[in-house]
Amino acid sequence: MSYPRSLQYAAQRLNNYSRQSLLLMPRSNGTAKSGNLISCVLPENTKVDLRSLALHFKGSVDTTGPEGSFGAFPKHIETLIDRISVSVNGVTVDPGCSYTNQLVKLLFDYTLDSSINPLRQVCSNGEDQEMPAVKNPRDQDFVIMNFPGFLHATPSIIDTALTGPISLELYLAPDAVLSTTPGTTGCGYTLEDIRFTVDAISLDDGIYDSIVAKRLESGPIPVNFPHFYSFMGGLTSSTSTGMTFGVSSQSVDVLFGTFLTDKHSMIDVAGHYDAETMTSKYFSRQASALTSSAFNISGVSYPSYRATPMMAYAQTLQALGMSINSVGGCDKNLCTYDRYLKKYFAHAVRLNHATDEAGWSSGLDSRGAAVSMSFNTGGGAVPIGTGVFPLVFVACTGTLLIGAYRQLQVAL
Repeated sequence: MSYPRSLQYAAQRLNNYSRQSLLLMPRSNGTAKSGNLISCVLPENTKVDLRSLALHFKGSVDTTGPEGSFGAFPKHIETLIDRISVSVNGVTVDPGCSYTNQLVKLLFDYTLDSSINPLRQVCSNGEDQEMPAVKNPRDQDFVIMNFPGFLHATPSIIDTALTGPISLELYLAPDAVLSTTPGTTGCGYTLEDIRFTVDAISLDDGIYDSIVAKRLESGPIPVNFPHFYSFMGGLTSSTSTGMTFGVSSQSVDVLFGTFLTDKHSMIDVAGHYDAETMTSKYFSRQASALTSSAFNISGVSYPSYRATPMMAYAQTLQALGMSINSVGGCDKNLCTYDRYLKKYFAHAVRLNHATDEAGWSSGLDSRGAAVSMSFNTGGGAVPIGTGVFPLVFVACTGTLLIGAYRQLQVAL
C-alpha cells in the first residue's frame, strides 16, 4: 500500500542535468505555400523533448478582388497543417492522415478553454479574435506548438542515439482554410523564414546510460504514441448515410464522425468566412437534418442504440472527458443545440480506457481479422443547394519498439 502524496516526504535530484533550446532549419526551402511540404530532422545523438517542438514562420496573405476585400489566416493557426508524417531512422512510424486540421479544429472546439485564448492570440498574431486582427497580413510572426500524433509519444523525451534520426514532414493545407470577405476572387498564403526549435536534454551522470543498457538486455524499449486515420465518403445531399471503412490496429481508441459541407474546399465568392464560428467555412461541420447516429464494428453497434443528436453530443463530451469537467472549456460560439448541428457537429465514441497514466494501450484490437466498420446516420436532406461529405477519424495507439543497434519495429 502507499500513502497519499500529501503524507509522503521525499526529495529527489537529477545530477548533471541541463536543458538547451536548439534552432533547426528546414531541409527544404525556407518558403512554402499551400499544399507544399515542410520537413526537418531532429538532432542526432541527442535526447530531444518532443513536446517542446515549435514551428516559427512569417506569414503573408494575398487576395484579389474589389477594394476593401481581404483574407486572413484561420482562427487556429495550427490548422494550416493538413498532415504530419514521422519517420525514424528511415522507417515510417506515423504516416499521418489527411484532414488533420479538421480533427484539430474539432478537438479545439470541444476542449480548448477560452481562458487560454489571450496567450494563443499572441502565438497566432491576433487570429483567435472574433474578427481577424490582421487583414491581408504581410510578414507577420506566428508560432505553432501543438502537433498531434507521434510528437505526443510517451515518454516524451526520445534519445536519438538509440533510434537514429527522426524526420518530420508537414504538409500544408489548401488556401480554403483562409477567411475571405465577399467578392474576393483569389486568395493564397505564403510562409517565409521557416525554422524550428526544440529542447535538448543533457544527463551526464552515467546512471541513465546504465539503465538504458540494462533495459535493452531484456528486450526492446516500447514507446507508445497516438496516431490517426481519416476516411472521406462521397458527396451526398442527405445526412442519411452508411459509410464503410476499415482499420487494422493494435488499439482502436476513439471514433469520430462528422460531415463537411460540399464547398468546404472552395474559396466562396460570397465570402469564405462564417460569422457563427468566426473562422473559414472550411471548418463548418453541417448535420442540420440529422436524426440518428452510430458506428458499427463487425456487426456490433457503438453505442448499442441509434443515438439521437443530443445523445451523440452527450457521448462526444464523455468521450473527450468534458462531461464532468468544471475547469475546461470549449469554443464559446458552440453555445446552442442548433449551432451544434449546423456548424459544430461531431459524434465521438470511446473504445479504450481513458487514463492519464503513461504506457497504457487498451483499445479494440483489430489486427489479423477482417474487421468491417461503418458510420451509420439517419436524417433528411441538407439545405437546398448544398451537399455534405461524411468524414470519419479513427484515433489509435501505436508502439515503437526500440532495440539494440537501432533496430526498430512498429506496431500500429
